[in-house]
Amino acid sequence: MPLFVCPECGDLGCGAVTVVVERTADEVVWRDFGWQTDYDPEVSRESYAGLGPFRFARAQYDSVFS
Repeated sequence: MPLFVCPECGDLGCGAVTVVVERTADEVVWRDFGWQTDYDPEVSRESYAGLGPFRFARAQYDSVFS
């Protein structure tokens, strides 16, 4: 899931900070942050090593993002 994309065009071709979002009944976890483009199949994770995972209570998360 893209978190931050190009502010001018919003295109993944310019690159974006992405994250894997994992949902369970009780929580939402953001993990595996990386840099991604639409022309490279690999997600670069080196610059974001050690960032996260971030855990959120599912009920609170859903109330904010729904």
